[in-house]
Amino acid sequence: MQPEEFGKYLSEQRKKNNLTQQQLADKLHVTSSAVSKWERGLSLPDISKFEDIAKVLDLSLLEVMQCREESAQVNKEEIDRTIADTMKMSYGKGIRKAMIIVACVVSVILLIAAGSIGYQHALRPTRINYGESEMFDRKQIADVIDLIREETGRWQQVKLVSVSYGGDEATIKEAEYYNSISSVKKVLTDYMVFEVEFYSPPFNTTGWGSGTHHWKWIMVQIEPGQWETLTYGHG
Repeated sequence: MQPEEFGKYLSEQRKKNNLTQQQLADKLHVTSSAVSKWERGLSLPDISKFEDIAKVLDLSLLEVMQCREESAQVNKEEIDRTIADTMKMSYGKGIRKAMIIVACVVSVILLIAAGSIGYQHALRPTRINYGESEMFDRKQIADVIDLIREETGRWQQVKLVSVSYGGDEATIKEAEYYNSISSVKKVLTDYMVFEVEFYSPPFNTTGWGSGTHHWKWIMVQIEPGQWETLTYGHG
């Protein structure tokens, strides 16, 4: 944690809670000049104060230590207990040594937490929602979903979490785009739209950002029973 980074985050969270520097100082039992120095990145609080800062600003200890809000998927209470215990053991070691110790613990905890989330996705089967359509029966929808599963199955280090049928219509812009580039000499009108969720683990080498992604996936029928991807991406 760098003093400048912490100072900026502290200032943002203080203002978010509609507190002045003096009001925050009173709640933390320090002077307003101390809070001012923290926010300007001139110094860091004593390690014993981080737990109080978290409580006053309605944050987790993890969020205070990382200077950012964390996903709800992380068990913040369990992590906070671990960090608090580490802080208590670090008293008397000096602020910089103590912060290094706590930063190491936080890093290990986040790796474990991220791995746990990844394992949860890996162990669960892909959720399928066939929905309802006035144009296509369930088998036709299932066949197209199989094409999506086949495509994502080629993406290394990515786990398909769910596929949900979302309707029969592409937007006019999407349809016009396909018809402009298609080698098929006819106007295509049959589409299926899906909501697709997939998980990419931390430190993957494929270029995906880590975490869960929600995409809109549109398939187009170019011949009876022959479907291909029109487009996919953030919906």
